[in-house]
Amino acid sequence: MTIIVSVGPEAFPIPYVVDLEVARGVYVIKESGFQVGQQLEINDDNIPRGFIISQNPIAGTKMSPDSTVDLVISAGPSLIEISDLSRKSIVDAIQILETLGFEYEFIEEYSEDVSVGLVSHTIPRAGEQVTIDQVIQVIVSIGLKVEVPNLIGFTYQEASNILQEIGLLPSASGDTGGRVSEQNPREGEFIDPEGFVELSFGS
Repeated sequence: MTIIVSVGPEAFPIPYVVDLEVARGVYVIKESGFQVGQQLEINDDNIPRGFIISQNPIAGTKMSPDSTVDLVISAGPSLIEISDLSRKSIVDAIQILETLGFEYEFIEEYSEDVSVGLVSHTIPRAGEQVTIDQVIQVIVSIGLKVEVPNLIGFTYQEASNILQEIGLLPSASGDTGGRVSEQNPREGEFIDPEGFVELSFGS
């Protein structure tokens, strides 16, 4: 009598799917006669989002058909919340951003409510979550623009004193005798600090 001993179903090697995109990896696994098991997503600063980081069982392990292969998939870099840098000094802002690992650039803008030299806001805004490769734009206040006063009827010296008191400068060509008859910019316009106001004089 012949005795036949069963050795179980034939085993096949698990394919290598690490570093493949998920869709491609799933296709390879199924084409090899296996099933996809658990798919776990984790953050990874080096592996692009949607690519396979690791597999279990590892490639080459011999398994019976329809065995499952678990995958760990990259969810992309970790997200970091932008700190609130408003009204902080440039030095403090740099220290905070470098501690978090961000690159940054400074942009100067006028502000109605933030003192000169302090941070007005950031782009992206405070509280937003971004990846570590995001360059943070730090908006620094250079203060308010200055409103041009009415100088018509004043002498050159009087107009000059008024302008200098508010951080503006007079500009006049020709005879500065008499009184101001025209000015540019006009009253009520806003210009940069230390900007010039052109004055024309008449008798």
